[in-house]
Amino acid sequence: VTVAVLALLCAFGLASFLLLRRHPLELVVAGLAMHCLLPSILVVSRLQVARFSIHPGAALVIAGLISLILLKRDDIRVFAERWLECTAALIGLAALGVVHGVTTGGAPSLGFAFDQIVVPMCAVFVIGVELTADPGKWTRLRDGILAIAAVEGVYASLQARQNSPILFAEALSEQAWFGTASEVRWMGSLDHPLVLAVILATALP
Repeated sequence: VTVAVLALLCAFGLASFLLLRRHPLELVVAGLAMHCLLPSILVVSRLQVARFSIHPGAALVIAGLISLILLKRDDIRVFAERWLECTAALIGLAALGVVHGVTTGGAPSLGFAFDQIVVPMCAVFVIGVELTADPGKWTRLRDGILAIAAVEGVYASLQARQNSPILFAEALSEQAWFGTASEVRWMGSLDHPLVLAVILATALP
C-alpha cells in the first residue's frame, strides 16, 4: 500500500507539472487549495497514508519547486542574492525538519516533518522567487487566497446553518477535539477552526 500511495503521489505531481510546468506560482496556489479542500484527517484515515502523513497537495508544491528550478534558474539566483538570509533560513528550516523526522520517529515523523515544515518552506521559496522576478504576479496569489477563503467561509456558514459537517463527517468524528454537533466550531473543509481563522484573517485585509 505504501509503495502504491507514493507512486500515485508521484504520478499526481508529474501530471500537475506537465499541465502547469511553466507556472510555478500557480502550482503552489493549487497545492494550497487542495490542502484546504481535502482535510488531512480524511487523507490519513481514509486514503491510508498515515504512515507518511503526506498530503497530496504537497505534490503540487513540489512540482512548482521543480518547475522553478528547471525553468527559472536566473530568477532563483536573483532572489538568493537579494534575500540571502531568507534563503538560508528556508533551507535551514527544511533541513532541520528532515533531521527531526529521521531522529524522532522514523517514517511517520519524517512524513509529518516533510508535509508540515519542508513543503511550506518550499512554497514560501517559490512565492518569493516568483514575486521578486515579477511583482505583478502578486495579484494571482491574492486572487487564489481570496477564492480559497471565500469557498471556506461559505462552506463553514452552511455547516453552521445546518449544524452538520455536510461532508467527511465520519472522518472528522475521529478527531478528539471535534466534539458533538452542539459543541463544535465549524471550519469548512479544513482540519481545525483556527486554520479557517488564519485563512480568513489573511484574506480580509
